[in-house]
Amino acid sequence: MHIVVDRCSCTFPIMRSSIWLHLLSTASVLASLQPLDAPRTLRSQGLPPLLQAFHAQSLDTSKLGHALPWLREDSLHGLTIMRHGDTLLKVRPRAGLEWRNPEGEGAWAMDVGGRLEGQAERISFWVEAAMVSAQSSSTGHSWDGQYQEFQKEGANSNLTYTSYSRYEGLLTAQTGLGRLSFGRSRVHWGPSVAYPLVLGSYTSPYPLFDWALEWGDFRVRTLWGSLSIDGVGSFRQNTSTRSVYGHRYEWLPTSWLSLGMSEALFLRNREEPAAFFPLAPLFMEKGQGVEDDNNGEMAFDLELRPSRGTRLYGEFLVDDVSEPTSLFNDLWKNRWAFTLGTHQATSWQNNDFGAILEYSHVEPWVYAHYAANGPQAATKGFLMGNPNGPNSRSIKLEGYGSRRGFHVESSLEWVWKGTDLGSHWTDTLHDNETTKKTFLAEGGKFGCRGEIHLGISYGYMTFWLDLAKQFAYVDLQRTQPNAPIAVRVQGGW
Repeated sequence: MHIVVDRCSCTFPIMRSSIWLHLLSTASVLASLQPLDAPRTLRSQGLPPLLQAFHAQSLDTSKLGHALPWLREDSLHGLTIMRHGDTLLKVRPRAGLEWRNPEGEGAWAMDVGGRLEGQAERISFWVEAAMVSAQSSSTGHSWDGQYQEFQKEGANSNLTYTSYSRYEGLLTAQTGLGRLSFGRSRVHWGPSVAYPLVLGSYTSPYPLFDWALEWGDFRVRTLWGSLSIDGVGSFRQNTSTRSVYGHRYEWLPTSWLSLGMSEALFLRNREEPAAFFPLAPLFMEKGQGVEDDNNGEMAFDLELRPSRGTRLYGEFLVDDVSEPTSLFNDLWKNRWAFTLGTHQATSWQNNDFGAILEYSHVEPWVYAHYAANGPQAATKGFLMGNPNGPNSRSIKLEGYGSRRGFHVESSLEWVWKGTDLGSHWTDTLHDNETTKKTFLAEGGKFGCRGEIHLGISYGYMTFWLDLAKQFAYVDLQRTQPNAPIAVRVQGGW
């Protein structure tokens, strides 16, 4: 998946590489945590937020971890509507007009909304909301994979159109117990950009509580999130609950080396308050519950930064194992994945350029579970980890650049995807089965996709052109258009 396919009404403000980002802020006025990439409407100017964050980190020479979002340390943007002492409140109204071409059907869409953000002493918040109206398409595909409302001309409506509303936001407080954040957003853990293995930002937003701690060179993040079992491009109907508890541990011994571990526990129809404790081993907590109602993952990652602007990194995930010495055999229960990548970034006279290359290998049955509609590692049809799912080999090459009000981003992705049982995260198999697995049996099915995104900003206006081409199709269980094309004009702060 391209990291801009789900761009949304909730994006980072503009950041330049000269603004150094830090995991925790000790300033008397707390800056706000920033949202990551999500639906396409109400975009911010410049490169997509996630890409901006990794670009800035690649150029930074201080000790930085890999648990996004970070705190932003620059001043708030927008129209000031209140200022009193340390209290500041600003608003950024926006409106856009877009022509879209999902699945070969042209359609117009309009959106209006904005961003409200504020801070007072050690408390800060941001919230973004948008309302969208679009021409209805025969495919009915959701542009961002979330719910839609369909109006049809007749007794209850004067027009035929599709509409929906979106929002995302976080309230953050710096306390003696660490940084506490609560709201509806998403996180991105680990050094990988396109293929994170445990928790990535390519999902739809979900309610969450995030706790960040720091002891010298050690960083700890703990997360609770409320996920959705259904709601793939439509309203939710399944009343069962799905939750995620996550821990992220990082050791930053030097500015050129970072070591991390991420683990996640997914639960259905129950909660485990003890799992939120930052030092509770979640793989042990998983053993205390009912197997059909829980699912666990653990990943280790390493990043080297041999020079300014260069990142070399890798992640290795263990989803399940029948017993430790048999992890790499062909029993279906032994499930693992890895990602390798490199990122080269440079900045020259306020011009930013970079390239990213990543390779990911995901074994069959990773992210799946024994019971249907259970504790799978997904929400509303979006995988929390690698978006290409189990039994896949993925390669992605991406290049980007920005110069003043102009930015360009392009990518080419090659995916080999299995077609047998265990190739989809919705596949199930009983716990006592002894089925063997085969990675990409008979070579799997090949898919290739290219994208290019151009943007030009002048004053309060921005023009975007998004082009995509599906050279070879493979089913990746996506709900959004396979090759979205869009032309967009937006005005606002």
